[in-house]
Amino acid sequence: MKARTVLLIGIGVLLISLALLNPATRVNANPVTILTASVNPSWKIKTIDSNGDVGNTLSLALQPGTDKPYISYYDFTNKDLKLAFPVSGGGDCGPGNTWSCNSLKFTNKEDFGYLSSIAFDQQGDWGIVYDDLSLGSNNFRGMPAVNTTEQFWANIDDALHNFPAHASNSFHYDGNGIGHVAFIALDNLFNPYLRYASYVGIGGNCGINNSWQCDTIVKVSFLGMIGYAALVFENNLPYIVYRDVNNHLAIAANLGGFSGNCGPGNSWHCEMVDATVQVGGFLSTNIDSQNFGIAYIDATTHSLRYADMVSSGGNCSQVWLHWNCITIDDVGSQTQTNNGATIDQRNGEPLIAYNDLNDQSNNILKVAYPQAGGNCGPKADGKYTWRCEVVDNGGGTKNVGEFASLAVGPTGDATIAYYDASDGALKLAYHAGNQVFLPFVHK
Repeated sequence: MKARTVLLIGIGVLLISLALLNPATRVNANPVTILTASVNPSWKIKTIDSNGDVGNTLSLALQPGTDKPYISYYDFTNKDLKLAFPVSGGGDCGPGNTWSCNSLKFTNKEDFGYLSSIAFDQQGDWGIVYDDLSLGSNNFRGMPAVNTTEQFWANIDDALHNFPAHASNSFHYDGNGIGHVAFIALDNLFNPYLRYASYVGIGGNCGINNSWQCDTIVKVSFLGMIGYAALVFENNLPYIVYRDVNNHLAIAANLGGFSGNCGPGNSWHCEMVDATVQVGGFLSTNIDSQNFGIAYIDATTHSLRYADMVSSGGNCSQVWLHWNCITIDDVGSQTQTNNGATIDQRNGEPLIAYNDLNDQSNNILKVAYPQAGGNCGPKADGKYTWRCEVVDNGGGTKNVGEFASLAVGPTGDATIAYYDASDGALKLAYHAGNQVFLPFVHK
């Protein structure tokens, strides 16, 4: 079992200790822990939607209680937001029309649906935050909080100012079922900032009928006119991973009233996680009772990296949160706006899905996970400590794996949604035994 004690030191004064995770001992001289988690190598691939150029900038979430995968994604052909999920009958996509892909069909003249993020509340209701490229804003569709009125195509923040830039959205519900989104947007001088919006119902400063509260946290950097942020909650406190102004990996946390160094009234604490590399592409973070991990891409060496929070020491940050950072795999030189990694926790250990262009001419989808005597990652006692394996090789010619989104169910089965750039299709990879879904009962 592993221990994480979160310490916040401001102006030389200890402000807070957060016991995040359970006790363990790490050797600082060797940040790699030999783990024995295994992943079923038997993956099955489905094409979910191939009607036009679809599947761009997607997001995957599993519905609580049923483990059904729901995928929000961008229809580049029609400039629309789409939602795909399995159905028992009357489907219009997927193998044998066993999926629905047109439930969000909406006649409009706007270009919306780019860089979406979907999440479920505890009652099994979903919400999606996405970009409206015509209006230069990010919008919401779905339930903003439990026991509220559904919002349809409702604006959240106009901070893009009709500039050709995109707000990367990361949407989640907290433990009380309230919706929150972290995103990157521009100020009036077109400087990119990390922004954070929470649904408040009334009395906010943004969104339809001022139902959202939007705050600026810290100045960041853009890459290819896209900003990147990843939001996660622990003990009902938000943590946001982002690229700082120097393109380094950084984290912002709101610690519930304790003074920090960023955000409105210094109500947030911002600090660097990994200052040793330039970060490119999409970021991903996840936390459970044993691990707080971040998956990201080193834009200079074109490698997959993993940052793991530890109780003390750490080889890449030892300020407030302590982190060990390791290189896992060479992913090759890619378009930095499209590549990236997605992480979840499986049986208390990290599982990372990512696209790779290193050992072949086409882009492929791979996964990485800790395994003693593996084939990638750092070595301990002369042996690799991670396993990197191919999920979809694109038949040796097709470019697959961009915009991958990973989710692991309570039984440990993994599902990955991703974009087939060669066919312009939305695809899904899953373990052979985890596509039997339970009926959903609304509590």
